Amino acid sequence: MNPDIILVETTDVQVIEVAPGQVELQDTIIAEVIEVGIVGPQGPSGGAGSTYVHDQAVPNSVWVIVHNLGYFPNVTVEDSGGNEHEPSIVYDSGNQLTLTFSGSFGGKAYLS
Repeated sequence: MNPDIILVETTDVQVIEVAPGQVELQDTIIAEVIEVGIVGPQGPSGGAGSTYVHDQAVPNSVWVIVHNLGYFPNVTVEDSGGNEHEPSIVYDSGNQLTLTFSGSFGGKAYLS
């Protein structure tokens, strides 16, 4: 087989009732030829993953975080005592989000 061409075959079997109690099987073979193009140069390597740590020094129940990551990151929040909190998250854009909590506290938000 030519390494630049891929042949994909699928079989479709249908059961057709020709008379009461009598059936006939009908096979249909579908073949698709796919040509593989020229492989381009390797792109730039991706980083180890972008992260951002937000330090909320002043206790507040709403934290607006400008992270400039360019995507909607996962968020983990810890108060200054190391306790994890579950905020309501609104992604304002790919570079900013707003966290809302039931009470005010300070701590860190870890974005990844």
